Amino acid sequence: AFDNNADPLPGGVLGRATSFYTGCAGEWHVQGLDIRFRRDGIGVNWYFGANTAGQMPSEHDFMTVAAHEVGHTVQHGHINDTNDMMFWSISNGQNQRTLSTANIDGGMDIVTYSVGRTSACASGMRSFNCNSAPTARFSAFPQGVCGTSLTTDFTDLSYDGPTTWSWTFGDAAVSSARNPSHSYTSAGIYDVSLNASNTNGSDLVSADNFIIVTSAPTTATCNPTFADYSACCNVGPVKVTLNTIDHSTQTNTQGDAQHEDFTCSQFTVLEPSMSYPISVTSGGPNDEVVRVYIDWDNNGTFAASELVLDSPAGLAHSGTVIVPASPVLDTALRMRVLGDFAPAGISSPCENIEFGQVEDYSVLVKQPLAASPGRVPDNSLRLSRNVMPGQLDLIWDASCGAGVSDYSVHEGAIGSWYSHTFNTCTTVTATSLNGLTPQAGSRYFLVVPLSATAEGSYGVDSGGLERPVSTAVCIATQDTTTCP
Repeated sequence: AFDNNADPLPGGVLGRATSFYTGCAGEWHVQGLDIRFRRDGIGVNWYFGANTAGQMPSEHDFMTVAAHEVGHTVQHGHINDTNDMMFWSISNGQNQRTLSTANIDGGMDIVTYSVGRTSACASGMRSFNCNSAPTARFSAFPQGVCGTSLTTDFTDLSYDGPTTWSWTFGDAAVSSARNPSHSYTSAGIYDVSLNASNTNGSDLVSADNFIIVTSAPTTATCNPTFADYSACCNVGPVKVTLNTIDHSTQTNTQGDAQHEDFTCSQFTVLEPSMSYPISVTSGGPNDEVVRVYIDWDNNGTFAASELVLDSPAGLAHSGTVIVPASPVLDTALRMRVLGDFAPAGISSPCENIEFGQVEDYSVLVKQPLAASPGRVPDNSLRLSRNVMPGQLDLIWDASCGAGVSDYSVHEGAIGSWYSHTFNTCTTVTATSLNGLTPQAGSRYFLVVPLSATAEGSYGVDSGGLERPVSTAVCIATQDTTTCP
């Protein structure tokens, strides 16, 4: 980028490279970089030619300066050799476009180290492939709330140069913006997907149970008490993991309260009758006992049967949470994590904590959806004339959806796009329909896979967005979950 009048480079500086580092615990590497150049005509007269023959004595060679700054981005420093690209100064009329073997080898070492490298807390810099389809990635904030509505900002993190974006937010809303903001207006557990595309292809990434809008858990009928001397000794949970909860906190003497309530900020979604690993790390250096309860019936009381982890004294605690077959569904359930250095251990969820800390989280249980009917592959519908005058035969490729049990055929008028209504709601599981009599005029046809409970996708338009449902549907519920 070139500088501007509001934020110019210092006098005499032709270019500046900035490297951004990431990492922790001694594992640091380059994650990103930025280069700025002095604007042409503001203290510099650039030469942009492809070769140096046309460079005038009054001009600075832009390619020389650019190569020099790129050298800085791969961590090359200045050198006191006027014949080297990394010499600290370049005058107008001069140029140095030749990369030495040392320049190339040193730069490749840094790139090899940084690209794809991960540390304990950060991922590495990524190489950019101009001839590749994108790899779709995204983030969102906030992802959950206790309430009935939520506005979330989504950020595209795709790499390899996407140029178009197609989002679905799990509530029938869609967007083609790169970084959209979306408002959820009712409680629910929402899946989100992003299809990122460029001229080389596309990539779809989906995140199930990604956005949670829910009421707060039922207030607990009792809470732990704390001894006067409990806020000491660097004790309490410092990390809790269960499914998508991966939460680090401080001990009760590092700034966090003795009883922390994360029920409206830390959520995870489980399924009935399934098992999930759980782990709790204590602050140390003293061993602690840990207990974890989940209020499966959401009545505010932690029954003995709702104890999901009972771990003896130690610093690392782990076990398995087995979800009951019939818990309260689709609402936040309180999970209580108790840690105590007390020699006598923990006997109840409302214990008098001697040397410890308590943290509350939210768990939701969602009945898994039936397998999706999916989508008929794009451009697979073929039309031909039937032997009977005025009739057509249709044939298409099978849906990739595991839940497909039948197909419906919808018909609309060309020129009045999305005017389609169903022609037939069953083909008796066949991937063809023979002897169809179209209505008068120019017509278009869509084939939609069906499951026992839902219609699948009507396909996507040229912008990658889901086509709307028929004006007269075969099944009121729609499941546009894409195939693996």
